[in-house]
Amino acid sequence: MVTRPVIFVSAVSKELKSARQLVANTLHFLGYEPVWQDVFGSEQGDLREVLRKKIDASQGVVHLVGQCYGAEPPAIDAHFGRVSYTQYEALHARQQGRKVWYLLLDDTFTTDPHEPESDELRALQGAYRERIRADLLLYHPLDNSDALKANVLMLRDELGELRRKGKRWAAVVLALLVLLAAGIVWIQFGQKKQEHQIAQVSEQNEKLLQALRGLPQAVSQSAPAGQKEDEATRLDRAYAMLEEKLKIGKGTLEKELPLFAEQLLARADTGALDRASALFATRKFDEAEKAALQAKDKALATAGQSVHDAVKALELAGQSAEARIQYPRAMDHFRAAAALTSEERDPVEWADAQWHLASVLQENGQYNDAEIIWRKVIAVYTRVLGPEDPNTLSSRNNLANALKGQGKHAEAEQQYRAVLAIQERVLGPEHPDTLGSRMGVANALYSQGKYAEAEQEHRAVLAIKERVLGPEHPETFRSCYNLALCLEEQGKPKEALEFAQRAREGWKRTLGEDHPYYKEAVKLCERLEAAIAK
Repeated sequence: MVTRPVIFVSAVSKELKSARQLVANTLHFLGYEPVWQDVFGSEQGDLREVLRKKIDASQGVVHLVGQCYGAEPPAIDAHFGRVSYTQYEALHARQQGRKVWYLLLDDTFTTDPHEPESDELRALQGAYRERIRADLLLYHPLDNSDALKANVLMLRDELGELRRKGKRWAAVVLALLVLLAAGIVWIQFGQKKQEHQIAQVSEQNEKLLQALRGLPQAVSQSAPAGQKEDEATRLDRAYAMLEEKLKIGKGTLEKELPLFAEQLLARADTGALDRASALFATRKFDEAEKAALQAKDKALATAGQSVHDAVKALELAGQSAEARIQYPRAMDHFRAAAALTSEERDPVEWADAQWHLASVLQENGQYNDAEIIWRKVIAVYTRVLGPEDPNTLSSRNNLANALKGQGKHAEAEQQYRAVLAIQERVLGPEHPDTLGSRMGVANALYSQGKYAEAEQEHRAVLAIKERVLGPEHPETFRSCYNLALCLEEQGKPKEALEFAQRAREGWKRTLGEDHPYYKEAVKLCERLEAAIAK
């Protein structure tokens, strides 16, 4: 449910869609929920009731007044006469006592490409623009920076009245007006700059959309080297994976993706599958599973809609169930998805579906069954995508985890080393995936009783993490813990205790005393202290 104040953004869609999106983005990041109604003139029936409901639920209306009249209702309005839908939005808002901010765009303003209107409609819009000027309404011509500053100063008295009604609301409104006006003035410096701004916004939104769609898969990826992760750690790793893949700044997704998802959920034009993905991104996994199944039903029932959409929807339903540790339900969804795929028709889609089946089997400790599927998946990925593709390497690491789970530690070591050799060449020795495989090698050595060799690998990984991640990163403390285990097995309790205490105190600071990692480190320290005391 949207809890932020709602602002209706009014504009002629065919002319000012890009400008309206710029306004909406600004509103959204200010903490408001922008809403609007696209009208292109081809809709059936009268849209005024739809507009009234949206405007009545809003705190105010930002009204972009361009050169186009736009579509109009099928009958002349009883209150306002002959008006377009866009004009009606502002007029109805004022009639209901809503605040309306008029942003009057002059004829030099760069608009979206559109068919020219008739002389009659242009005259009607021209008369409307003149009425705005003549009626002494508070409007912003936005033709130059001096005019912008003058108009913002003219708002002081009105904002003061709003401030008396609610100081916090008025302060945000002031910021809203300044930023909206500044944004629109900015694009008037020239079409190239405007196109660049729109391209940046579109590119960022496209990356956020890709991240939204890829998040369930990233979350369901097995932990590096078979480690067990809690939900928060797995989500952080998924964000980092997507940020690297999409070339997004570190920490961006944690901050912006939930807000982007909420914005999609509030929009009526969001597709069924994207709506389910948005629910997943906001951690509403139960609702995400239901929405994904509805998207699957829609895909299968709609003529011309690809069966691929149904496969994706079922996989998302399975990932949502998996996130709630509902493995039997997840397996049912993944099996249904796999049944819709064909290795001959689309080998990658088939392998993706099998990937999910193997992942759930592995989570349930069914390592032998998982191993069989991983080998088939790896064969397809290697043949179609190549041996260095991330999907191929990830699946080989998962195979190594499955082998390790069966006690086949020597085979697991071979797999980890083979993947590591490729990653060091392709990704570099300091890449997180490379470090994950190297930890896998170290853990496989430890499981074979090769404690000195395992210690050497863990020390090398620790040195890289301290340099790349920093000495206070939870993953750095993970290497301290692993190193302490190796030293303990070699009968070096005092040296082991130093690393165990570092892990314990580090996890206490960064993860808290309730985290499983911290509790593991506490037990290890107690064990080592007892050994030293003997």
